[in-house]
Amino acid sequence: MKPRVLFALMGIVTLPVTAAELSPYATKAGQWEMTTRHNGQALPVIRTCVDEETAAKAERNLASSDVPSECKVISQKATGATTRFEYACEEDGKTVHLRGQGRRVSEDAFESRVETLEGNQVVAITEVSGRWLGQCPAQGKNTVDIPGMGQMDMDQLKRMAEEWGAGAER
Repeated sequence: MKPRVLFALMGIVTLPVTAAELSPYATKAGQWEMTTRHNGQALPVIRTCVDEETAAKAERNLASSDVPSECKVISQKATGATTRFEYACEEDGKTVHLRGQGRRVSEDAFESRVETLEGNQVVAITEVSGRWLGQCPAQGKNTVDIPGMGQMDMDQLKRMAEEWGAGAER
């Protein structure tokens, strides 16, 4: 799966990747930490600051459930703090189905799970959980802090994801 669709579905949002898109359930301003597992493999923990405007946008996105442009909605339902969905996405001439759910555990925590299916077979599972850490430390706008890697500009992170996806397609 291309990183653009993968990132979109990890957060159930579209690119370009922003703090709100890495943390679509982060509807509270401050620093958030996101932990991701893809097919059981832990990815680097990401910390990002969400400002008031971004938190408000995340709240609106949850209500409207933005869908990646390559995808069409098969089903989508929000009940309380949980959103369940299934999308059909066109990629390289074939259809990939994405099925998942996201849940706000509390004002300070969320979790999501997305399954990628080819036919009836699950070929990938991505799980993301996030927790609010508190007020933001001094951090550049549109950056994330990845422990062990330091601060990264979101554009740099997006390029890395695209390169990773291009390497996976070879």
